Amino acid sequence: MNLLSGPEARGWLETGDLDHRGHQLQNDLPNQIKPEIERLALRIQKLLEAGWCFVKVVTDHGWLFCPDGLPTAELPKHLTASKWARCAAIKGDSQVPVPTAAWSWNPSEQFATPAGAPPLGVG
Repeated sequence: MNLLSGPEARGWLETGDLDHRGHQLQNDLPNQIKPEIERLALRIQKLLEAGWCFVKVVTDHGWLFCPDGLPTAELPKHLTASKWARCAAIKGDSQVPVPTAAWSWNPSEQFATPAGAPPLGVG
């Protein structure tokens, strides 16, 4: 086994459970954020004490918390290629009566989201 050490060494660690807990706890999720951040900070502190030079924290996605629900908009099926809970992919050059934006990974494709909905992480 060839282990890399020194300044070129890298490590990866997955920690935290806000996504899963958010689905379980729903409106009680905000009560868990501070303890979750404190656990993350402790983990980072332990990594630095163990000799890590720096720690980069990333997430695969965020959590959209809307205790009163999200705005909705009904779009005719013939205008959409796909529909999800928070947005719909627009079919071709269809014109829809709600805000649209381009996907960050494919700017030629548009999606629609209801007016007043929190912004999606598209950039």
